[in-house]
Amino acid sequence: MSDPITNDSRADRMSDAAYDSDLDDTTMDFDSRPTQEDDTYHGEEEDEENEDDTAPLTVLTTGTTSPLTTMTLTQIALLPEYPQTSVNGYTFCVHVDPKRATPELVLQDALQFQYCRKQKGPAKRTSSQFLGGQAMRYRYECTGVKRCEYLDNSLATLSHTHVTSETWEQMRNSRLNIYRTERDERKKKSTSLYSAVTGRFHSGIACPNQKVSCAPVLRQMRHQTVPGIRPWYIGCASWSWQTANTERHFYRAVGDKYNVEYLQNPFENGLPHELEQRDTCGVVLSTRTKLKDCDVDHPQGKGKLVRVLCGVTFNIIIPFDLQECPYYLFTSHGIH
Repeated sequence: MSDPITNDSRADRMSDAAYDSDLDDTTMDFDSRPTQEDDTYHGEEEDEENEDDTAPLTVLTTGTTSPLTTMTLTQIALLPEYPQTSVNGYTFCVHVDPKRATPELVLQDALQFQYCRKQKGPAKRTSSQFLGGQAMRYRYECTGVKRCEYLDNSLATLSHTHVTSETWEQMRNSRLNIYRTERDERKKKSTSLYSAVTGRFHSGIACPNQKVSCAPVLRQMRHQTVPGIRPWYIGCASWSWQTANTERHFYRAVGDKYNVEYLQNPFENGLPHELEQRDTCGVVLSTRTKLKDCDVDHPQGKGKLVRVLCGVTFNIIIPFDLQECPYYLFTSHGIH
């Protein structure tokens, strides 16, 4: 559309800032909630999207063949954490804080949104009649997410153009079996371990040749180790010394990351219904995670993290003269 900047030092600094930013690929925070501002555009977007396909578009940048256009445009004081998107373009015209009216700081502010992304090529100079002059254009692409292979189907098939309170509620309900009200990490992991082990026994896959009498039991080793402790483990009720050499049964050590005292209660009394583990999962992580597997113990074993791509594109247009035009444009095309 336009030529790359080669000699403009200010443009070079802005380009470097974009490439060096730690926010180029950020984490989706499922524990946050949309602000009130996030919910103020829904009606407008629906009205715009219901227009005839031949309705005039708003041209954001000039170009001889493919100028950047948008179907919907709204003015706002602060960019939402999860900006709306549209196949035909959804654009926010964002007011610039006078105290941060430099190209570098404006770009920092524009990159505070939560969707994971990567930059598509270098920044380019462009002309924006909408902003009244020359500007820099930065292009980004949503990199999607990494999610557990056992992700609940309601989340696995979820697509959206904007995040609503219903979206957050759906995510919350799918993650109740993982992120409970219990804040103690060792207790939370202990509940997850118990659910995973009992799930394997119920499925008949805990012991190599599982029998009806096979059931999980929490036990402590008979003798102390050299450091002077008696470790705990989860074994099978069918194991005995008489058959130790002929039958193989389930065994798992209970390490320090689990709370044994807390774990004893579910083994004796079972779990309350609201804490029972389901076969499906609710883990959705940033594409930056180095994890290969889901960190939740499932009845069917650890789940692989699967990369799910997204084709949404973001454009940030920042005018050179922010004193004359104290606004920047953030536009999004596609469906997450």
